[in-house]
Amino acid sequence: MSATPVIPIDRDRLQDSYRVVPPEPPTNIESGASTWTRKQPESVGRKILWEELYPVDEVADPKVIAAQRLLAEAIKAFESAFKEADEDVVAADDYVQSAQPLLAELFACRSVGEGFAAIINALSISLVNQHGEPISKKQIGLIARSLRELKSQLFLSYDSGLRLLREFKKSGLRIYPEVLQNLDLQHE
Repeated sequence: MSATPVIPIDRDRLQDSYRVVPPEPPTNIESGASTWTRKQPESVGRKILWEELYPVDEVADPKVIAAQRLLAEAIKAFESAFKEADEDVVAADDYVQSAQPLLAELFACRSVGEGFAAIINALSISLVNQHGEPISKKQIGLIARSLRELKSQLFLSYDSGLRLLREFKKSGLRIYPEVLQNLDLQHE
């Protein structure tokens, strides 16, 4: 039997070459040029959109999908009206009038939530109560902002909806049917 040559191993040198180092834990501290700064995580200060949390293809209720689509169209109409309000009142009113059928379709989606239903109902009634008179730029802006808020918080609580109804009343929108305009309702 022939002997195979044995190669001596320097254990210290082998361990230095193949040392297992645990990964460094992620931190939010950066260093560079003798300064230490704290970096903000990407999610801090960024508003998460409803569509990111609940992608349309994962939402089972067709009324929720329809409400999101219709709200986007209504917001676009009111934002266009707001842009036109100073220069061309007739064009602004045309945009507002084009949003009325969208509000009627949104009314059909009122089962989405109580706050949603209260806001859409109030907006629909307030536009009917105008009897063809244009609404002010301030009112258009308030409606556009309210619809954006509703789109980002589709399942708005009734109490949050009442806060918006108070703002509508303060702006001069008549949010109740004409037969109820003179009643002193509790949430005001």
